[in-house]
Order: sequence, then C-alpha cells, then structure tokens
Amino acid sequence: MHRSPSWLLKSFEVELDLRLAFSQAFCDAVDLTYLAQHFRMSKLAANSQFYTVEVGDSTFTVLKRYQNLKPIGSGAQGIVW
Repeated sequence: MHRSPSWLLKSFEVELDLRLAFSQAFCDAVDLTYLAQHFRMSKLAANSQFYTVEVGDSTFTVLKRYQNLKPIGSGAQGIVW
C-alpha cells in the first residue's frame, strides 16, 4: 500500500482548518461532524488515486491514470516523462 505524499495530506488539513475556522466564526453554521467525515473520505480518495515511482534518487507520486511512464530526458529543472 502506498502512502500519499505529505504535502497532499497537509493541503487537506489546511482545508479542514479553514472550514473549522469558518464554522466557529458563524456559530456552528457548518456541521463539524460532516466536515470530519468529509476529511476522512478525502484522505482515502487521495490514497486510492496515486502511486509512487522511483527514478534514480527521486520519488514521484503520480495519478494512477498515468501508467508505464518512461523518462525521456532530464536537466536542471527536473525530469521529462
């Protein structure tokens, strides 16, 4: 089982933090139970949509729809697939 990259999980956490702040500002106008459930489902969806590929000393997290990737070049800015 592959783990989601930490930056992806952190972006979900930031989104959840913003929603919690919004709900607190509007006196529980947003159901926190719904937000927590949505957050858990989002993390699961993210895990199932990505896989990791190691090329040399770099590890990439790629959407599953991109399969059989082959590096065709590299330079100062990175790798071209």
